[in-house]
Amino acid sequence: MNIEYVFYVFPVCGLLLVIFLWFKKKYMKFIPLNHVKIYTFANHKGGVGKSTMAFFTMKEFVRRYPHKKCLIIDGSTSGDLTKLCFGPMSDGSKQVGEKALKAQCTIEHLVRKLKNRWVKTNMEEHIFPIHQVCDKAPTNLYIMTNEKQSNNNVFDRMHELDDMDISNVCAKVRKGLSNRKDEWVILVDTDGGEMHDFTRLGICLADHIIIPLSAFMGAENDAWRLDTLFQYTQKLRNDGLTKAMVSYVFFNNLKSHHDKECELSPFGHRGSFTPGSDAKKSISIVIQRFEKWIKEYPELLFPMKQIHHFGMIRMGGKEFNSAITEPWEQDAGNVQCELEKLVDVLVEDVSQNFQTPQKK
Repeated sequence: MNIEYVFYVFPVCGLLLVIFLWFKKKYMKFIPLNHVKIYTFANHKGGVGKSTMAFFTMKEFVRRYPHKKCLIIDGSTSGDLTKLCFGPMSDGSKQVGEKALKAQCTIEHLVRKLKNRWVKTNMEEHIFPIHQVCDKAPTNLYIMTNEKQSNNNVFDRMHELDDMDISNVCAKVRKGLSNRKDEWVILVDTDGGEMHDFTRLGICLADHIIIPLSAFMGAENDAWRLDTLFQYTQKLRNDGLTKAMVSYVFFNNLKSHHDKECELSPFGHRGSFTPGSDAKKSISIVIQRFEKWIKEYPELLFPMKQIHHFGMIRMGGKEFNSAITEPWEQDAGNVQCELEKLVDVLVEDVSQNFQTPQKK
């Protein structure tokens, strides 16, 4: 072989290898944000109130912070959160769905664009102002819906995105928000069932994970599903892809026997009202299981060491049901007090900036 030829070939091959490795798809690490807080409602169990409570929590944020931009990301494949913005009897959700699709304000469009590590985007190009469809909605409230509710073939629910795709999309979203001066509050809704793409995106994107739970007799058996959620989130944390923490757990839709405070566990947890004996028993069992989980996932569950990060929300009455039908006309009625306590804790989380224990 000609020596001169070898001298040319090896440098060229080396250069091509460097270019290949540079452009090779890589994990993008978590990007911290000071002026944006992202809350994800998650639980593999369906029917625990993720969408409903995410909506009313956002309403409280919007009421408290009219100067902030508030964004709903609807990761429920049936579009539950989108529908709640307009009431079940309204065609507003259909209108916003159609307009959001036309404006490409969907999770799928964002993902298709951001799966490429090198593509940049302006987040505001992918969100839709709700007041353009519903004039009663606050002007600082935006939505990113999904195409799944109207097109069942958009995403394979389990295998379309791998963790590398998830990390790159979430890092690009956070990077896009970090370059702006606007203050944001973002709430992400997820589905029950398996860990499909929307749910994994919501978990990786989150600063804070909020977990609604049922508390009917035997519901403690459903709580064990949370271990899958914790394992996945901890894996993302270990890989440097998220800093998400479980910041609030509440037992939802409880019948109240009376308004007197009650003891919920041997560890000092107390409820703002007294539920039935079966519910109290289930709550106590779940809280005791959390004490074990806190030891298994000390960084992920660090906020849960504080007993006021467990809460209860009572079953909604007539006013609450009316608020679901006419979402922008009134507050959550008999549930409003507990919702305000939930937001108080979340705001406290932000202001205190929890410092998790350092790894040894």
